[in-house]
Amino acid sequence: MVWQLKMKKTLIALTGAMGCGKSVASAAFAELGVRVLDADKLAHRALDEDGRVRECLMEIVGPCAYRDGRADRTAIARAVFSDKAKLERLEECVHPAVERLWLKESENEALCLVEVPLLFEKKLEGGFDLCIDVFCSEQLRRRRLLDRGMSAEEILRRDALQMSPFKKAELADVVLLNESTTDFLKQQARLVISRLKE
Repeated sequence: MVWQLKMKKTLIALTGAMGCGKSVASAAFAELGVRVLDADKLAHRALDEDGRVRECLMEIVGPCAYRDGRADRTAIARAVFSDKAKLERLEECVHPAVERLWLKESENEALCLVEVPLLFEKKLEGGFDLCIDVFCSEQLRRRRLLDRGMSAEEILRRDALQMSPFKKAELADVVLLNESTTDFLKQQARLVISRLKE
């Protein structure tokens, strides 16, 4: 691949299937001095702080969406995950708010990485200069998830809602292999950053 990202600011998306090691990869980039943001955490902020999101949630879920001034994520999940139309409306409200947050947070950063689990599923890749996927074998990924306490049924159910790991890897600009040690993953992250700085 020919790198052509010699720009003042580079916004990187990091994605991957659950169990592939997105958090470990994000930590590796953070150690290298890259500003790292987590889209899921930004979504929590948007639910609590963004007035437009609050209005939208009140319309979709009703007054139970907020308790003591903060989003009641349990009540929200109960209302939307059993109703596809409500879930789609919620995503239409929240995703733009999350994108506004990561653009604001990355304004003064030469390099900023945003961990976005559903990057390709939600067609958000166009807003980034570089898309990185973290990948490992299915056997290892499954073992990691079982070790976290997930059941085989839960893994299957959650995998059904996401793009396959192989498709994510195919769509990414760069794939990091997280099959062995954390040090090897860090070496790959270091190589990516060194190429971006050329």
